[in-house]
Amino acid sequence: MKKMSRRTALKVMGAGILGLTGMAAWNRDQIIAFLDRDAAAHEAGDDSVQVKRRLYPSSGTELSLLGFGAMRLPTRHGEIDEELAQKMVDYAYRHGVNYYDTAYMYHGGESEAFLGRALAMSLGKSAGSAIDCTYCRYCDPCPYGVDIAGTFHVYNTWAERLHLGEGEEATASDGERTDFIRHYHNEVAKKARADMCIHCDECLPKCPQHLPIPDLLAKINQLAGAAGGKEAST
Repeated sequence: MKKMSRRTALKVMGAGILGLTGMAAWNRDQIIAFLDRDAAAHEAGDDSVQVKRRLYPSSGTELSLLGFGAMRLPTRHGEIDEELAQKMVDYAYRHGVNYYDTAYMYHGGESEAFLGRALAMSLGKSAGSAIDCTYCRYCDPCPYGVDIAGTFHVYNTWAERLHLGEGEEATASDGERTDFIRHYHNEVAKKARADMCIHCDECLPKCPQHLPIPDLLAKINQLAGAAGGKEAST
Protein backbone atom coordinates (compact mmCIF):
# COMPACT_ATOMS: atom_id res chain seq x y z
CA MET A 1 0.00 0.00 0.00
CA LYS A 2 1.46 3.32 -1.06
CA LYS A 3 1.68 5.96 1.64
CA MET A 4 0.85 9.51 0.66
CA SER A 5 2.93 12.35 2.05
CA ARG A 6 1.30 15.45 3.47
CA ARG A 7 2.40 17.47 0.45
CA THR A 8 0.90 15.00 -1.98
CA ALA A 9 -2.20 14.62 0.16
CA LEU A 10 -2.76 18.35 0.12
CA LYS A 11 -2.60 18.30 -3.66
CA VAL A 12 -4.78 15.24 -4.13
CA MET A 13 -7.28 15.73 -1.35
CA GLY A 14 -7.26 19.51 -1.22
CA ALA A 15 -7.66 19.88 -4.96
CA GLY A 16 -9.73 16.74 -5.20
CA ILE A 17 -12.33 17.73 -2.65
CA LEU A 18 -12.07 20.93 -0.70
CA GLY A 19 -10.69 22.81 -3.64
CA LEU A 20 -13.31 21.43 -5.98
CA THR A 21 -16.12 22.87 -3.91
CA GLY A 22 -14.81 26.33 -4.65
CA MET A 23 -13.95 25.84 -8.33
CA ALA A 24 -16.43 27.24 -10.80
CA ALA A 25 -15.40 24.63 -13.33
CA TRP A 26 -16.86 21.89 -11.11
CA ASN A 27 -20.52 21.84 -10.21
CA ARG A 28 -22.00 19.81 -7.40
CA ASP A 29 -22.92 16.86 -9.62
CA GLN A 30 -19.39 16.66 -11.02
CA ILE A 31 -17.87 16.67 -7.54
CA ILE A 32 -20.23 13.92 -6.42
CA ALA A 33 -19.41 11.91 -9.55
CA PHE A 34 -15.69 12.24 -8.77
CA LEU A 35 -16.21 11.07 -5.19
CA ASP A 36 -18.44 8.21 -6.30
CA ARG A 37 -15.80 7.01 -8.77
CA ASP A 38 -13.23 7.00 -5.98
CA ALA A 39 -15.61 5.04 -3.75
CA ALA A 40 -16.19 2.51 -6.52
CA ALA A 41 -12.45 2.10 -7.00
CA HIS A 42 -12.06 1.48 -3.28
CA GLU A 43 -14.84 -1.12 -3.34
CA ALA A 44 -12.97 -2.83 -6.17
CA GLY A 45 -9.93 -3.15 -3.92
CA ASP A 46 -7.94 -0.04 -4.79
CA ASP A 47 -6.73 1.39 -1.49
CA SER A 48 -3.22 2.08 -2.72
CA VAL A 49 -3.05 5.74 -1.70
CA GLN A 50 -3.15 6.48 2.01
CA VAL A 51 -2.13 9.56 3.99
CA LYS A 52 0.92 9.01 6.18
CA ARG A 53 0.42 8.95 9.94
CA ARG A 54 2.66 10.01 12.78
CA LEU A 55 2.85 8.31 16.17
CA TYR A 56 2.26 10.48 19.23
CA PRO A 57 4.03 8.56 22.05
CA SER A 58 2.18 10.35 24.86
CA SER A 59 -1.12 8.79 23.81
CA GLY A 60 0.04 5.90 21.65
CA THR A 61 -2.14 7.29 18.87
CA GLU A 62 -1.16 7.53 15.21
CA LEU A 63 -2.65 10.64 13.59
CA SER A 64 -2.75 11.44 9.90
CA LEU A 65 -0.47 14.26 8.76
CA LEU A 66 -3.47 15.79 7.03
CA GLY A 67 -6.63 16.60 8.95
CA PHE A 68 -10.19 17.25 7.84
CA GLY A 69 -11.61 20.63 8.85
CA ALA A 70 -15.37 20.95 9.37
CA MET A 71 -15.67 24.72 9.71
CA ARG A 72 -16.66 25.29 6.07
CA LEU A 73 -18.58 22.26 4.93
CA PRO A 74 -20.51 22.57 1.66
CA THR A 75 -23.95 24.11 2.10
CA ARG A 76 -27.19 23.96 0.19
CA HIS A 77 -30.30 26.06 0.79
CA GLY A 78 -28.59 27.61 3.80
CA GLU A 79 -27.82 24.32 5.55
CA ILE A 80 -25.03 21.73 5.46
CA ASP A 81 -25.24 19.78 2.22
CA GLU A 82 -25.19 16.46 4.04
CA GLU A 83 -25.09 14.28 0.94
CA LEU A 84 -21.98 15.96 -0.44
CA ALA A 85 -20.35 16.51 2.94
CA GLN A 86 -20.83 12.83 3.81
CA LYS A 87 -19.09 11.82 0.59
CA MET A 88 -16.21 14.18 1.46
CA VAL A 89 -15.82 12.65 4.91
CA ASP A 90 -15.97 9.16 3.37
CA TYR A 91 -13.25 10.11 0.91
CA ALA A 92 -10.97 11.43 3.64
CA TYR A 93 -11.58 8.36 5.80
CA ARG A 94 -10.91 5.97 2.90
CA HIS A 95 -7.57 7.63 2.30
CA GLY A 96 -6.39 7.32 5.89
CA VAL A 97 -7.38 10.61 7.50
CA ASN A 98 -8.19 10.06 11.18
CA TYR A 99 -7.88 13.62 12.50
CA TYR A 100 -11.07 15.69 12.23
CA ASP A 101 -11.43 19.23 13.50
CA THR A 102 -14.75 20.77 14.49
CA ALA A 103 -16.19 23.09 17.10
CA TYR A 104 -19.62 23.88 18.46
CA MET A 105 -19.88 27.29 16.77
CA TYR A 106 -19.20 25.96 13.26
CA HIS A 107 -22.26 26.03 10.99
CA GLY A 108 -24.41 27.47 13.74
CA GLY A 109 -23.83 24.50 16.04
CA GLU A 110 -24.55 21.85 13.39
CA SER A 111 -20.98 20.90 12.42
CA GLU A 112 -20.24 18.70 15.44
CA ALA A 113 -23.49 16.78 15.23
CA PHE A 114 -23.12 16.22 11.50
CA LEU A 115 -19.49 15.12 11.78
CA GLY A 116 -20.38 12.59 14.47
CA ARG A 117 -23.05 11.07 12.24
CA ALA A 118 -20.81 11.20 9.18
CA LEU A 119 -17.90 9.45 10.87
CA ALA A 120 -20.23 6.78 12.21
CA MET A 121 -21.36 6.17 8.64
CA SER A 122 -17.76 6.14 7.37
CA LEU A 123 -16.86 3.58 9.99
CA GLY A 124 -19.74 1.44 8.78
CA LYS A 125 -21.38 1.50 12.20
CA SER A 126 -24.36 3.05 13.85
CA ALA A 127 -23.76 5.88 16.27
CA GLY A 128 -23.96 3.40 19.15
CA SER A 129 -20.78 1.52 18.30
CA ALA A 130 -17.66 3.58 18.99
CA ILE A 131 -18.61 6.66 21.01
CA ASP A 132 -19.13 9.70 18.75
CA CYS A 133 -17.66 12.12 21.27
CA THR A 134 -15.84 15.15 19.88
CA TYR A 135 -14.20 15.81 23.29
CA CYS A 136 -15.62 19.33 23.30
CA ARG A 137 -16.08 19.17 27.10
CA TYR A 138 -19.34 21.10 27.08
CA CYS A 139 -20.52 18.45 29.54
CA ASP A 140 -17.97 19.67 32.09
CA PRO A 141 -17.87 20.05 34.98
CA CYS A 142 -19.46 16.84 36.16
CA PRO A 143 -20.83 17.48 39.68
CA TYR A 144 -19.32 14.16 40.76
CA GLY A 145 -15.95 14.74 39.11
CA VAL A 146 -16.19 12.26 36.23
CA ASP A 147 -13.76 13.01 33.38
CA ILE A 148 -16.33 12.23 30.71
CA ALA A 149 -14.30 13.23 27.65
CA GLY A 150 -11.12 11.62 28.98
CA THR A 151 -12.92 8.35 29.69
CA PHE A 152 -14.53 8.32 26.25
CA HIS A 153 -11.16 9.07 24.63
CA VAL A 154 -9.52 6.05 26.25
CA TYR A 155 -12.46 3.87 25.27
CA ASN A 156 -12.41 5.05 21.64
CA THR A 157 -8.65 4.56 21.42
CA TRP A 158 -9.03 0.95 22.48
CA ALA A 159 -12.41 0.10 20.96
CA GLU A 160 -11.00 -1.32 17.73
CA ARG A 161 -8.32 -3.33 19.53
CA LEU A 162 -10.93 -4.78 21.87
CA HIS A 163 -13.19 -5.65 18.92
CA LEU A 164 -16.07 -3.64 20.32
CA GLY A 165 -18.92 -3.69 17.83
CA GLU A 166 -22.50 -2.56 18.17
CA GLY A 167 -24.37 -4.87 20.50
CA GLU A 168 -21.37 -7.16 20.90
CA GLU A 169 -19.31 -8.14 23.88
CA ALA A 170 -15.59 -7.47 23.77
CA THR A 171 -13.78 -10.46 22.28
CA ALA A 172 -10.25 -9.33 23.02
CA SER A 173 -7.63 -11.51 24.61
CA ASP A 174 -6.85 -11.24 28.31
CA GLY A 175 -3.65 -9.40 27.43
CA GLU A 176 -5.51 -6.80 25.39
CA ARG A 177 -8.02 -6.31 28.18
CA THR A 178 -5.20 -5.89 30.68
CA ASP A 179 -3.58 -3.28 28.44
CA PHE A 180 -6.91 -1.43 28.26
CA ILE A 181 -7.38 -1.32 32.02
CA ARG A 182 -3.77 -0.22 32.51
CA HIS A 183 -4.17 2.69 30.12
CA TYR A 184 -7.55 3.57 31.58
CA HIS A 185 -6.14 3.72 35.10
CA ASN A 186 -3.05 5.65 34.03
CA GLU A 187 -4.90 8.22 31.90
CA VAL A 188 -8.01 8.83 34.02
CA ALA A 189 -7.67 9.69 37.72
CA LYS A 190 -9.34 7.27 40.14
CA LYS A 191 -11.91 9.82 41.33
CA ALA A 192 -12.71 10.80 37.74
CA ARG A 193 -13.53 7.38 36.32
CA ALA A 194 -16.82 6.04 35.03
CA ASP A 195 -17.74 4.34 38.30
CA MET A 196 -18.19 7.77 39.91
CA CYS A 197 -21.23 8.47 37.71
CA ILE A 198 -24.52 8.28 39.65
CA HIS A 199 -26.79 8.97 36.64
CA CYS A 200 -27.75 12.46 37.78
CA ASP A 201 -28.17 13.27 34.05
CA GLU A 202 -26.91 16.86 34.37
CA CYS A 203 -24.59 16.25 31.41
CA LEU A 204 -27.32 15.18 29.00
CA PRO A 205 -28.70 18.60 27.94
CA LYS A 206 -25.16 19.95 27.55
CA CYS A 207 -24.00 17.42 24.94
CA PRO A 208 -24.20 18.71 21.32
CA GLN A 209 -24.06 15.09 20.13
CA HIS A 210 -27.02 14.12 22.34
CA LEU A 211 -25.07 11.15 23.66
CA PRO A 212 -26.57 8.98 26.42
CA ILE A 213 -23.55 9.80 28.57
CA PRO A 214 -24.52 8.00 31.81
CA ASP A 215 -25.38 4.81 29.93
CA LEU A 216 -22.08 4.94 28.03
CA LEU A 217 -20.14 5.48 31.24
CA ALA A 218 -21.90 2.46 32.74
CA LYS A 219 -20.85 0.39 29.70
CA ILE A 220 -17.24 1.48 30.09
CA ASN A 221 -17.30 0.79 33.81
CA GLN A 222 -18.62 -2.70 33.11
CA LEU A 223 -15.86 -3.28 30.57
CA ALA A 224 -13.21 -2.02 32.99
CA GLY A 225 -14.51 -4.40 35.63
CA ALA A 226 -14.65 -7.30 33.17
CA ALA A 227 -11.05 -6.65 32.17
CA GLY A 228 -10.04 -7.76 35.64
CA GLY A 229 -6.84 -5.79 35.68
CA LYS A 230 -5.25 -4.44 38.80
CA GLU A 231 -4.95 -0.70 39.11
CA ALA A 232 -1.76 0.55 37.54
CA SER A 233 0.42 3.13 39.16
CA THR A 234 0.05 6.72 37.99
